[in-house]
Amino acid sequence: MSSGQISQRPLVQHQLKARAYSQRNPSKVPTISSAVTIKERATFLLVQPDGNIPTGHEEGYGLYFRDCRFLDYWELRINGASLTSLMASASAGFASVHELSNPVLVGRGDAIVPELSLRVRIEWVLEDGGDEEQATLHSVVTVTSFSPQPVDLELTARFGTRFNDVFEVSGLVPPRHHRIVSRNIDSSSVILANRGEDGHWRSTALRFSPEPTSLTETQATYQLHLATAECWSLSIRINVVVSSEQVDASLKPLVREAVAALGKQLHSSRNEWLERGLQVTTSNRLLKQILDRSFSDLAMLRTALDGDEYFAAGLPWFGTLFGRDSIITAIQTLAYDYTIAERTLRLLARFQGRVVDEWRSEQPGKILHELRLGALAQTDHIPSPYYGSVDATPLFLILMAEHYAWAGETTLFLELRSHVEAALRWIDTYGDSDGDGFVDYDATSEDGYLVNQGWKDSGDAIVNADGSLATAPIALVEVQGYVYLAKRKIADLFTATGDHQRAERLRQEAEALRQRFNEQFWISSEGIYALALQEGGRPCAVTSSNSGQALWAEIVAAERVPEVVRSLLDDTMFTGWGIRTLAASERRYNPVGYHLGTVWPHDNSLIAAGLRKYGYDTDAVRLFSGIFDAATHFVHGRLPELFAGFARSDIEFPAHYPVACHPQAWAAGSLPFMLRTCLGLDANASAGELSIVRPTLPPWIDRVVLRGLHVGKSTVDLGFTRDAAGTRATVIKRTGDLQVITVGQAVAE
Repeated sequence: MSSGQISQRPLVQHQLKARAYSQRNPSKVPTISSAVTIKERATFLLVQPDGNIPTGHEEGYGLYFRDCRFLDYWELRINGASLTSLMASASAGFASVHELSNPVLVGRGDAIVPELSLRVRIEWVLEDGGDEEQATLHSVVTVTSFSPQPVDLELTARFGTRFNDVFEVSGLVPPRHHRIVSRNIDSSSVILANRGEDGHWRSTALRFSPEPTSLTETQATYQLHLATAECWSLSIRINVVVSSEQVDASLKPLVREAVAALGKQLHSSRNEWLERGLQVTTSNRLLKQILDRSFSDLAMLRTALDGDEYFAAGLPWFGTLFGRDSIITAIQTLAYDYTIAERTLRLLARFQGRVVDEWRSEQPGKILHELRLGALAQTDHIPSPYYGSVDATPLFLILMAEHYAWAGETTLFLELRSHVEAALRWIDTYGDSDGDGFVDYDATSEDGYLVNQGWKDSGDAIVNADGSLATAPIALVEVQGYVYLAKRKIADLFTATGDHQRAERLRQEAEALRQRFNEQFWISSEGIYALALQEGGRPCAVTSSNSGQALWAEIVAAERVPEVVRSLLDDTMFTGWGIRTLAASERRYNPVGYHLGTVWPHDNSLIAAGLRKYGYDTDAVRLFSGIFDAATHFVHGRLPELFAGFARSDIEFPAHYPVACHPQAWAAGSLPFMLRTCLGLDANASAGELSIVRPTLPPWIDRVVLRGLHVGKSTVDLGFTRDAAGTRATVIKRTGDLQVITVGQAVAE
C-alpha cells in the first residue's frame, strides 16, 4: 500500500477495535492486586498466593505466551480441600515459592488428618529456552507429613484452558468460544490444543512425574500414604507451543533435582544482566531492598524480539512492546545500563510507520503505540502494530539524544538517521492536524481509536473545569514539552555529525514552540498551564500533573515556575505519597479514577527531575521521599503501575488500584531514576565528562555508593555522604579518560 492510501477493514473489526482500545481502564477484571507474578522472556505466570489459578473469564490469573492465555485454571487440593497459604515469594523473578498447610482433613475410613500437620511446598519455574514459538513452565509440589500417625491422602491437580487472547481475558473484547482438542498421549501426559482463526495451533502439554494414579483431560489424581516425617514430590512440566501444525510434544519426565539445577542456571543468567549495570549500595537498608526489587522487576520485564531487547510495559495487560512505556523506562535506566536504550531504538525504528493506514492509526514517521502477537492481531480483529500514540514519536527522539549523552558515540544516530528525519517530519506534518503549531490528536471512539493518545489515554482522562470531556483535536501540555526537548536535544546530534545548518534550524523551531506554548497554554487567572488546548484553541483549565512533566521537558518559562511548583505541591495535588494526576479540587477528581486523581510513580519521577532542573531540590527530595514511603507499604517493596490518590492524612497506607500492573516497567524504573535525579548525575560522554549537579540526599539516607557507572567507554565509582553541610561526592575509582565535574559541591578524589 502506497503512502496516502487508506486501508479498509470490515465494520465488525472496527467495532472490535473500538472495544479493545477505547476503554477507560486497562481491564475489567475485579482485581489482581494479590497476584504473584513471574516472567521469563515473553512468558509470564500470575497465580494466587496459594499457587493456584482460579477459573473463570472474570479473573486475570494464568500462564501467558504471545498474548494468549495457555493455562487459565490450576487448582491443587488434598482430600477435596483447599490449602491455607502461609507464604508466597517471587524474589527471583522467573520463579515463585508457595508454602501451604492444611485445614482439618477427613481421610480414608474417617481418619482425621490434624490441622497444620502437612507442609505443602509449590515451586513454579519458567524456563528461558530462547525460542519465540514455545515456552516451558515447571512445577514441583512437595508434601511432607508431620502427623503423629500415618496418613492417607488424595491429591488432585485440576487444570484447563480456553486459549483466550489477552484482550478477551481483560474483558476489553467479549470472550469467544474456542474449540478445545484434548487427548492423553500416555498415562502421564495430556495435550490441550486449539486451532485459532489465524491458522496457528496453540497447545498446552502437561506431563506428570511420577505417573498419576489416574489422569483425565482435566485432572491428575494421586493416592498417597505418608508416614510421619515422610516427604513425597511431584514434578509437572508444562510446554506451550504456537505452531502452524498440530503438535504431539514428546516430553521427558522432570525430577526435582532438574528443576533446582534449572533455577540456578536461570538465576545466573538473570544476575548477569543485573551485575553488568550500575551497582548501588546505601546506608538505608530498606531503600536497598526496594531498589533491588526495582532492578529485579526490570530484569524480569526485559524482553527480546528478534534479538533486540526492550522493557515490556507491564504484567499482565501490557506484557509487550509499547512505544511510550518502553522509551520512558529506557530513559529512567540510562545511568544504570544504556545498552537497552540502543536496542529499543533499533526495534522501534524497525516498526516505524511508513504509510497512512487509518485502521492502525499509522502515518509515515510515527512510532508505534503497542505491538500485539496474538490471534486477534494476526487476523486483523485488532490492529497491530497499533500507532495510537501522540507522544511516542518525540519521546523516541529524546531517547536517541539521551542515549548519545551517556554512550558518547554517533554510530546509532548515523545508522538510524533516516528514522530520526522521518520522526521529525511526522511532528511537523501529521502530528499537527489543525496547523496551529502544536502536536495534537484527533480521534473518536466511533473510529475505534484510543480516544486519548497521550500517556493519560483512558477515555475520560482529558477534562474541562466543568467536568465535560475535551473536544478533539487535543494538544496536551506535556507533549509540547516533549517536542521542544526532542528538537533541542536532537540538534546536538546533528551538530556532532557536522550538519550545523539543520541543528540551528531545529533549535530555532524549538524556541519558537517554547514562545507559542507559554503564550497560549498559560492561564494567568489560575496560575497554571492548561492540561491541553482543545478544538478552537480553548484551554482545558484544570490543575493536573501534566504540567510537572512540562518542567522535565524544560519548556516552562522561568518566571512561571514558582506558580507551577506551588500548584503541584499544594494539598489538592500532593497526597503525602506523591502527586495526583488531577487536583482534588477539580470537578472530575476521583482518587481511584485511572487518570483522574490516582498517583503514578513514573509521573512523579519525571516531575521530580523537572523540579531539579529548575533548582527546586528540596521539593524533588520531598517527592522522592513520598514515593519511597509508598513503596514500603507494597508487598516486597514493589511499586505498582499506580495507586489510589487518597491523602496520607486520611488513610494509614497507600491504597491499591485493583487492576494495576505489577510489575510495571516505568514504575520499577521510578525510584532508581529519582535516586539518579537527586544525586545530580548528568553525562556528556562525547566530551568525556560526568557532571554532578547539586547532589542532595534526603535526610533518611546518609550514604550512597555507586559502582560501575558507565559513561561512554569509561567507568567510575562514586560515593555520596550527607552531613550538616550538605551532600558531598567522592570519586572512589575510575577507569578511562573521564572528568568528573561538580556544580554546587566539591568532589573529593
